[in-house]
Amino acid sequence: MSTAQILYSIPELLQKAGATLRGRRSSCPRCQGQRTVSFNDEVYFCHHAGCDFSGNNFQLAKALGLGWYVSPEEVRERRRARKAAQVVAARIKSETFSLRVQHHELLDIQSAAEERLKADPNDAVGRDMKSFAERERLEVLAELALLEDTPPAERLAFINSGKPKREKAIAGVIEAGGLYRINNGKQQFIEVGC
Repeated sequence: MSTAQILYSIPELLQKAGATLRGRRSSCPRCQGQRTVSFNDEVYFCHHAGCDFSGNNFQLAKALGLGWYVSPEEVRERRRARKAAQVVAARIKSETFSLRVQHHELLDIQSAAEERLKADPNDAVGRDMKSFAERERLEVLAELALLEDTPPAERLAFINSGKPKREKAIAGVIEAGGLYRINNGKQQFIEVGC
């Protein structure tokens, strides 16, 4: 495997070639077809009739005139960075999945509480269940917003912070009723509430 293949992944090279990525599809920089190129980390292929845009990352790097020599140290550093990013992404995915499971369980508790209160509006257990579910759901939704709707640097800081800092961040989102994020260069408020 060449250093050019190690250094650049197909998605990076396609973007350098001027393609627009959408999931595992991209536009074709050669025939200008929209979402006609399918790819993985090593190969790409345009499905548009008559277009011969296909190959691997080494061929695309060469066609783009990217450097032939990358120091072994730079390759190792890039691998370390990519692995670190994968670890963080996996951790965020795992925590997000866990929070979504908690959210569904809390919805079940809230639904059961509402059924109890429908049968008996004075049911103390039903009121406690409903209050608990609403309070906990708000915290779960705030934490999900911090993990899904903040810039990568803030996500990383949040995921690596200790319990007191996480609780403070969650409380801040709840107090504000949500959080702001930048979407296509515009500030957008993400509301968090039950």
